[in-house]
Amino acid sequence: MEELKNDDMPIGFLIHLFYRAFKRRIRKICVRNGINSTYGYIVSFLHHSPNQQNCQNAIVDHVRLKAPTISLTLKQMEQLNLIERKNDVVDTRKTICSLTKAGNDFSKKFQECINEAENDLLKNVEEEEIVQFRSIFKKMMKNIEGDN
Repeated sequence: MEELKNDDMPIGFLIHLFYRAFKRRIRKICVRNGINSTYGYIVSFLHHSPNQQNCQNAIVDHVRLKAPTISLTLKQMEQLNLIERKNDVVDTRKTICSLTKAGNDFSKKFQECINEAENDLLKNVEEEEIVQFRSIFKKMMKNIEGDN
């Protein structure tokens, strides 16, 4: 774990350090449970947006990997029967992705890994502190998204 040496570190940098540490924790839990975390982020995205047209471009935007990498990853996931891919009937240039039953099961296993990481994260944190954090987080998100 990266040790924080200075209380005057910029908040944005602290958020960056937190994000990296949390993703490492999730990856470690996934590895221990035999789950590919990249597949997990993709199936989670598809699981939480089932009514949208989930084309490969939306997955690229969500997972933040390059299109060729996503294309290869989706091909591997299709071979493992986690997803189905088919061309959009309206726009054949789009490839629509959807979860299979195995993909939904995988999504649940990945969510268990996320839950374990979150439980680790919130050890020794009081409910009042969580409520306060959520309130501050919402304000910061509103500020950064320009909604103020």
